[in-house]
Amino acid sequence: MNSLIILAGGDGKRAKQDVPKQFVIIDKNSGERVINLHLPIMKNKNFNFQEIIVVVPNSWFSVIKKELKKICPMVKVVVGGSNRSKSSAIGIQACSKNCKNVLIHDCLLYTSDAADEGLGVDLGGRRII
Repeated sequence: MNSLIILAGGDGKRAKQDVPKQFVIIDKNSGERVINLHLPIMKNKNFNFQEIIVVVPNSWFSVIKKELKKICPMVKVVVGGSNRSKSSAIGIQACSKNCKNVLIHDCLLYTSDAADEGLGVDLGGRRII
């Protein structure tokens, strides 16, 4: 089983914003947010993800869960930790017991040296890319 974890846990403090970058509305007519740009990845069957976990800040949990469930019912939204490492761990813990492969994607960091180089880490039988 393959799991996708999307890290969207930033709270916008460093950017001094009321709305975190990943939740900024980019289309006022539809209400589409930056995070919705990742939905084609979520819906694409070619990626073969059996579960998708989106990690968000507590203050945005209810809003984002409601919005994403309408668009992609298989999404599981969880509250993240105080930093990227803790949020990643929370996302991994939210994976089902049958999960064998995990792809962690930071909502606003578009490149990963590990992914580009085909590297991965094995954590207790789960391959983390």
